[in-house]
Amino acid sequence: MRKALLHWGPANSTMPIWEDLVFPRTGRVDVQYQYSYCWMWIDLHDGPLVAEVPPGVLGALNDHWYRWLVDVGVTGPDKGQGGKYLILPPRYDGEVPDGYFVARAQAYEMFLAWRTFPDKTGDLKPHVQLTKERTKVYPLAQAATHRR
Repeated sequence: MRKALLHWGPANSTMPIWEDLVFPRTGRVDVQYQYSYCWMWIDLHDGPLVAEVPPGVLGALNDHWYRWLVDVGVTGPDKGQGGKYLILPPRYDGEVPDGYFVARAQAYEMFLAWRTFPDKTGDLKPHVQLTKERTKVYPLAQAATHRR
């Protein structure tokens, strides 16, 4: 998965997204075919990252060993409202500012993935667009420049 995601672009900034339904030919056995999915490779070697997750998604942060770190979206602490997750690298002992859902990683590399849902008419486009507009990942050191 790491190699495939990095083929499309750098870690922490490139999120391939299926804008239409995922089909069996996609070659994944762990997806449901009525949703749109996206994945991003996360690399914590340079320090803590903030991940801004849009509302209305269902997903998680898992490390490269597929160990669960935290749910995001409807089953996560943001309860589907969207939010900012602070992802801390292993053994991080620096300041942890308020205002984030904090996730302490056991590994330096992981993936952030979620699915979006169709709207009441069955259209995937509104939530795909919301993912494109609201998803951000950036170093904690740059958080002040990303305030809304």
